[in-house]
Amino acid sequence: MTPLFVYGTLKRGGYWNKAVFQPLRAQYHGEATLRDYALYAVNADVPALLPTEGARTHGEVWSVEDGTALAVVDELEMMYTRTPVTVEMDGHPVLVQTYLWNSVWSVSRYPMDSWPIEGIAEWREKQ
Repeated sequence: MTPLFVYGTLKRGGYWNKAVFQPLRAQYHGEATLRDYALYAVNADVPALLPTEGARTHGEVWSVEDGTALAVVDELEMMYTRTPVTVEMDGHPVLVQTYLWNSVWSVSRYPMDSWPIEGIAEWREKQ
């Protein structure tokens, strides 16, 4: 099993959680925080996770079977690079993997700590 820190549409209630994690029988482990990374908006539907000193991102840890199940998630996240990181769960460090943005598409300069975006519409109006 590979533990994954997810922060967008793979979280509980998200579209890809229902479409991908549920059929793969992914196991939910709980909420977690990733320090020194922030979410940025590529557009209204796509979060980009990037290193950002002093930031933190809230998400969830799920495990998927190695092999085909992990390959399915990697294919879904083809614009990201799966990378090992340490998150905090219940006050303890946990080594997991997450998907960092690696596309040529630009991202907003508006850092967020959780997804979906709250306040992005107001921020865009000011730009």
